[in-house]
Amino acid sequence: LMLCFEHAGREIRIAHVTLHASVRRCLAMITGERVLKTLRAVDLALKKLGCEKPQIAVSGVNPHAFGDEEERLIIPALEAARRDGMRVDGPIGADTLLQRADYDAYVVMLHDQGHVAAKLLAPNRAAALTIGTPVLFSSVGHGAALDIAGQGRANPRAMVEAITRLVGRR
Repeated sequence: LMLCFEHAGREIRIAHVTLHASVRRCLAMITGERVLKTLRAVDLALKKLGCEKPQIAVSGVNPHAFGDEEERLIIPALEAARRDGMRVDGPIGADTLLQRADYDAYVVMLHDQGHVAAKLLAPNRAAALTIGTPVLFSSVGHGAALDIAGQGRANPRAMVEAITRLVGRR
């Protein structure tokens, strides 16, 4: 999954290594192989979206990217990605990751490392692209919004954003 939105005049794309699972389960799910698979999917998706030489920033798991998981799992995956010709930097602390504006996408390890930023910076404007599949698939970034279903309060803005991204108008 890659969240896409505009903020302060720049395009922000955030992909996740793990999504809807407890932190404990996510820690078990984060492997070097899974990080590399995510990086490959992001690199390919960005190329499909028109980025010729994508530059990708990668978060750590721990605060300030200072821990065992970074050394054992993330750094070897970044090295493998570089051997594959990808332009990747990291691991970078998730708290400062998005401050670095010179990237085409950001890869985070945990759901909230990416979703908090998207929901804060682009409420009801983020599109969610499913990547790593033969074709790009898009949906709203905020989820199904079942809490307001049938109340006539839904705002179509996120859906319009999701569709326009797929047809190449963003």
